[in-house]
Amino acid sequence: MKNLLSKRKALTLVELLVALMVTSIVLAAVATLTFSVGSANRYSEDADRQQAQLRFATNQIKDLLQHCRLILNVGSTGLYCWRADDDGDCQIDIEEVVRIEINKTTGNLQMVTFSQPSWAMTILLNIATFKSGSAGYALKTYCNPKYVVLIGNCTDARFLKDEDVPYSKFVNIIFSLNSDRGIEKHQINAALRCWAGYQLYEDGSLNSYDDDGKIEQ
Repeated sequence: MKNLLSKRKALTLVELLVALMVTSIVLAAVATLTFSVGSANRYSEDADRQQAQLRFATNQIKDLLQHCRLILNVGSTGLYCWRADDDGDCQIDIEEVVRIEINKTTGNLQMVTFSQPSWAMTILLNIATFKSGSAGYALKTYCNPKYVVLIGNCTDARFLKDEDVPYSKFVNIIFSLNSDRGIEKHQINAALRCWAGYQLYEDGSLNSYDDDGKIEQ
């Protein structure tokens, strides 16, 4: 009788294997759920971070372009603008120029500012030299460019304008962002509210002086 009860309380090999199988299934389900939740959280964090960067880039670019005086050059990789006339001399100075560009190597959409070289050097900054590209080359080469990354992972960037410089009053920046959701297209539009058209001659060159000296604003 005791032997019979002992046999009934023991687990058979089949029952043990079934128990191990059920436990494995439960553990696998728990691991899958944990991984899915972790992936969803990481995806959400990446999406939120990218959206924050996009808002930052949009605000920075719009604020710059809406208050700038002139668009000086628009090319396939970026644009130059005359940010402001800080010293009131009605001329384009090195510290007053800002470039918005796409770095083809890193994919960064970035803003570039410049400062006066430490050695004596004359750089001619006017609409003609910006159109020809010589002003941009001199600024990038000699004028201590400082880069501020606005947003990364950009591809297929295009910089569009409504009219030829210096008559451009509207700029459209189109680019794609690589994310976990795939490739998403975005655009940043800005209209110049402080366009200094009164400083232009009929031929499109910059009028820094009139017969009496500096032009009135």
